[in-house]
Amino acid sequence: MKKFTAAFLVMMLCVSLLTSCGKSTPGKTGTGTPVETGEPVVTKSVVTDPPETDPPAPEKPEMPSQDYIGTWYTDETGERPLYMYEGSIKILRITDEYIWFNANLKNEDGEWIHVPVFAMPQNGEYVFSNEVCELLGKYYAVIGGAANGTLSFGDHSVTLTLGDQVSDESMKGTSVTYTIQDQADFLDWPAEGLPDAVTDEINATIDEMEEKGWENVRVLDHEPETTDFWGQSIEPYDNPEGDDLYCVIGRYYRTYVVMTLKYDAGTGECSRARVYYMPGHLNTENEVKTFLERYYPEHAGTPFIIPADDYHMAYSTEGDNSRELPEGVGPRQPEEDDEWVKANRVIPGEIPVFDDSVDVAEGDDARSTIYAWFDSVPKYRGTYYYVEFELQELVDEDELRKWESETQVFDHVYGIEPDEMYLVTFIKHFHITREQFDAAMEKRREDLRETFERQPTLNPRNEGYEIPNGDIIYTFDNEIINNYYLRDQG
Repeated sequence: MKKFTAAFLVMMLCVSLLTSCGKSTPGKTGTGTPVETGEPVVTKSVVTDPPETDPPAPEKPEMPSQDYIGTWYTDETGERPLYMYEGSIKILRITDEYIWFNANLKNEDGEWIHVPVFAMPQNGEYVFSNEVCELLGKYYAVIGGAANGTLSFGDHSVTLTLGDQVSDESMKGTSVTYTIQDQADFLDWPAEGLPDAVTDEINATIDEMEEKGWENVRVLDHEPETTDFWGQSIEPYDNPEGDDLYCVIGRYYRTYVVMTLKYDAGTGECSRARVYYMPGHLNTENEVKTFLERYYPEHAGTPFIIPADDYHMAYSTEGDNSRELPEGVGPRQPEEDDEWVKANRVIPGEIPVFDDSVDVAEGDDARSTIYAWFDSVPKYRGTYYYVEFELQELVDEDELRKWESETQVFDHVYGIEPDEMYLVTFIKHFHITREQFDAAMEKRREDLRETFERQPTLNPRNEGYEIPNGDIIYTFDNEIINNYYLRDQG
């Protein structure tokens, strides 16, 4: 009987619970909202999908430290291979935009795997390919194409991984890690155990470099192997006395300053021995001396540290545009017309039209040495960016160089397309009369005739030989002049 009663009670409890399911408290919905009747209200929840969004773009990776510059090997013994370029990678330059390197790989048959020499940040990686070279305005032509892939940098290693564009199918995805670095011996500064005179001179050099805008300043207790550092060989300092040598190296964009110091243990004196700038043209004592004589005559013949943002030096050492305009400095503005310009302006009744007598270069062919600082095809024809030598002879050389530094050099360093034809700026600045201009251009024609006679394979119609049009230029009207010299006359 007790068992029956207990079972009956359990059954009744279950029925009670089931009958109460789905009923709400009178006067309330399932959400607690008052209603007029006590009838149960059924509500449905609406589930909406979150809005579709594109995945965040990979952040641009931070460029590797300058400490990676140098030659790296895979040889675990740390010794240079018999053939120095085999089994190695050279990190030649690291800028804010790209990594310039040279990798030397062979397949099992001893055939070279050609690798483009520039890598840039893309999709969170350092990518190299022919397309990257084109984006950077660099060119790496290889018959059959070059490999693509990525670079990565470890605590003390460089890894190169080949992609899917490799001439040898078996090499796709190959990864090589280089762990031995030739130039891993920069001193931890300040260093201990050096003579006070050496420490003082190095500190003074570091301070001066940093004050003049040089960055990432480092110290070596010897001269660097310049081929491994920058791909250019520099004669070592002539040191017949056998003095201890130290080098202080600073960087600004793509330019490096290298100051060699010598310590005479006999006298206890430490002094500056020489300075050069890499990579580029100011890498011998004579080149530095000539540069200082022109722009810093009071320091000529001394190991003078040139300010990092000096665009004269940048133009001498940079092969292409690499600089941002200094703070507060804008693109060069054409000079206002003075009374001489106004008095010598002549607007012809009929404006001459370009008559297609010149073969205008297109595409990459348009990036000649006259305007190779552009990252793209220049807007105007070649003569727009050049002052003919026959006209340069009419003015004082020092004044000419000063004018060049303020116009052409400035634009070249910062990659600026001028708003005014350089020849027009030159004529207005130096007040070159139309008679002087015509005489110089006649001499130019004669010089070119002689050139074509000596070299009959040259094309006289090439845009590089175009004679400036005096009728256009002496309007001193930039709208007329710029329209006439447009590369695309369509």
